[in-house]
Amino acid sequence: KQWYQRRVRGLKIRGNDEEDYPFLVTGGEDLRLDQRVQQLFRVMNENLLTDPACCSRKLRVHTYQVVPMTSRVGIIEWINNTRPFKEMIEHQVSIHFNMPRQDLSKLEAAAENSKWLSQFGTGKEGPGPMYQTMFMKGSRNDTLAKVNRQYSMIPPDLLQKAIWSLSSSPEAYLFIRNQFARTLATFSICSYIIGIGDRHLDNFLLNHKDGGLVGIDFGHAFGTATQFLPIPELMPFRLTRQFTSFLRPLDVQGLLTHNMTYTLAALQRPESKDILLNVMDVFVKEPLLDWQKLASRLAKEQRGTGKKEQQTWFPRKKVEIAKLKLEGVNPAFITCTEIKESVHSGQPYESALINVVKGDPKFNIRARVNGKCTSAKEQVECLIDQATDPNVLGKTWGGWAPWI
Repeated sequence: KQWYQRRVRGLKIRGNDEEDYPFLVTGGEDLRLDQRVQQLFRVMNENLLTDPACCSRKLRVHTYQVVPMTSRVGIIEWINNTRPFKEMIEHQVSIHFNMPRQDLSKLEAAAENSKWLSQFGTGKEGPGPMYQTMFMKGSRNDTLAKVNRQYSMIPPDLLQKAIWSLSSSPEAYLFIRNQFARTLATFSICSYIIGIGDRHLDNFLLNHKDGGLVGIDFGHAFGTATQFLPIPELMPFRLTRQFTSFLRPLDVQGLLTHNMTYTLAALQRPESKDILLNVMDVFVKEPLLDWQKLASRLAKEQRGTGKKEQQTWFPRKKVEIAKLKLEGVNPAFITCTEIKESVHSGQPYESALINVVKGDPKFNIRARVNGKCTSAKEQVECLIDQATDPNVLGKTWGGWAPWI
């Protein structure tokens, strides 16, 4: 039982081409969600391949095989020539500060976050109440001041130096940077459509042969990280300072925005949208066990629908949210909708969450855009605005390391 719940084992499978293919055998989680996410990514890749702008720029998401065997055991393809982003950044931190490698949670910037949070509670009852009070009482100016203090404690170019150390020449470095930018842009948009959450640094791998970004572990998809985590995720994808600094001397506009716009526009074509929504329909006809549990929990806390209605309403709502994204709805409006239909609905801090997500018209483009964006470009601008907003990042769960 202990292995079934916790252990991970390696396995090699020899194919009919006489090559060995490594896999991981995992236990304790339902891999059907990961499998379906990979299927959706493959469908998106096929759609991107038929779009001239995306095809010429080789915009695609890296996929891998996931094979569920039971509801709690399965195998996952091992991805060769990759390293976790967290490992690379921690190594550069140890070099910069001339100290043994340690977890990011033990750095001075993390302590600064804990110190700032302590004014909102003791944390004896868990971090949830402390963060909830912070949402209600933490002003934008105080949050930005805290974020700036954290930034002063961490060099902005740790990822950049890590990639440089892997490059054999300046030309190789530029190639890796460009490939990283393309794959980051494509993965960010595709994962946003599917509502992928929990994007901490352990869930990103870098292929150090071609510079491609690989996302792994999709336990939180279709907005569940916003709806059910005790401290909700309010950003559409990860675009923190180490990612944006790696693109220097060019800016986000030059290397990311255009590729994101091409990707989103390709997926929003009527034929692409219809295919994606039809594939997602399997979630309605065959809901996951974990989703059934989440639907029951949400209905219980909100005193909602009966059991049979829960099993169809919950996945149907997820598909409807994906449809709104493909129709160009303002991402801030999407996040607010998810909050209103979450375990945070009706809580004293709900309105504070909504205000953080909506942003300030003085600083945020998403706050100046109506409910529906006028173009894919405007939708991408709103997405980047929400993902990089220091008022959002500064109020994010500390384990996500938003200051990195």
